[in-house]
Amino acid sequence: MGASKLDVENNIVTAQPLPDLELIAAEIGRLEVLFNQRSGVIITADYTHSSHRVTVSGTLRDVADRSIIAAAFEAIPEVKSVWITFKSQPFPMDSRIYFPSGVASLNPEDMKTQISPIQEFLTEYPEIRLKIVKDYRTYGSQWW
Repeated sequence: MGASKLDVENNIVTAQPLPDLELIAAEIGRLEVLFNQRSGVIITADYTHSSHRVTVSGTLRDVADRSIIAAAFEAIPEVKSVWITFKSQPFPMDSRIYFPSGVASLNPEDMKTQISPIQEFLTEYPEIRLKIVKDYRTYGSQWW
């Protein structure tokens, strides 16, 4: 019996493995927790599988943290883009201190509630400069 000649066409196609959505979600959650431990950072992050995009939103005290956060999320495999929406965090305490009329010093309770937070903030951020301005006004016999 004669051997028949068969043509075999070998088309090898490489296939990308399916992304492990649980691992992606775990890494996004890990980074979210990690960054939220930094002072002045409050963020949430969501992953959209169809567009391979992480959306990060929240508040930042230090604008330099924005690029650090973006780079960390962009390093996750399967993430093609990072969409960031941050708003700057307001000064973390009252920016005005009022003294009772006719008094030039604060009572001990005011020292704890008004001066201590400012001291802590300035200790944490020594590059911040504080400007103290006095303002007094009279209304009738009252000094304000």
